[in-house]
Amino acid sequence: GAGGGAALSLLLRLQEEARSEKVVAGFVGFAPWTNLACDTPTYYNNAFAEVGNNHSRSLCYVGDIIEQAVPRNSSTILAKEAKAYVAGAERLLRDPVASPIHASDAQLA
Repeated sequence: GAGGGAALSLLLRLQEEARSEKVVAGFVGFAPWTNLACDTPTYYNNAFAEVGNNHSRSLCYVGDIIEQAVPRNSSTILAKEAKAYVAGAERLLRDPVASPIHASDAQLA
């Protein structure tokens, strides 16, 4: 990835350290990787696929165009990459700082 998930993780960590003080007014990320646990249906539903276009008789590509794997393989590949990202510390896969989808509303406020 380009670092959107890492940037959000950094902001959560800074907010955690500041406790009650507001650190950041907002954040906009373009497709940040926020769920390192890879355990939501989107990891299967958004897998790579070639889709035919009836109007132009050409192929369109949807889903994970980087890995280009079938759903089962895509989930396995991403889970392996996530574990490498956290240096094998599987507990971090659901830690809000490393995996911001698990942050509470208060942490994201």
